[in-house]
Amino acid sequence: MLNPMAFANSLAALSGVCYLLLYVLAVVWREAFQFLFNAQFLGADVASLLPRQLTYGAFVGTLLVLIATAWAFAFIWSSLYNRGWTLSSVCPTRCSSFIESDWPSLAQRIGSQRCTELESTRRRAA
Repeated sequence: MLNPMAFANSLAALSGVCYLLLYVLAVVWREAFQFLFNAQFLGADVASLLPRQLTYGAFVGTLLVLIATAWAFAFIWSSLYNRGWTLSSVCPTRCSSFIESDWPSLAQRIGSQRCTELESTRRRAA
């Protein structure tokens, strides 16, 4: 199980640090930043669309929005993960038929384990 607060805090901190490092790279070594930024978009010249100078308000605003969004995404993601929202629990018939056609022994083990977990959860709730 994931601890939602710890996971959200760590992803938000990591995102903020990456943003700061990329900003420092953009200020110190602009060509390397452009190469790295454009590499994310398969070499398209996207870095030329960014402003040469970033205002203090835009820098802080972007940093805060990035951290808040990363935190919220990580918290929701870990909470859903802890509740057992996996692909097989969302669409059991379609996913199980796909798995059974390719990996029968694995599907049987996963299916029986999942059914056992669900049954024990229902018994505890009743």
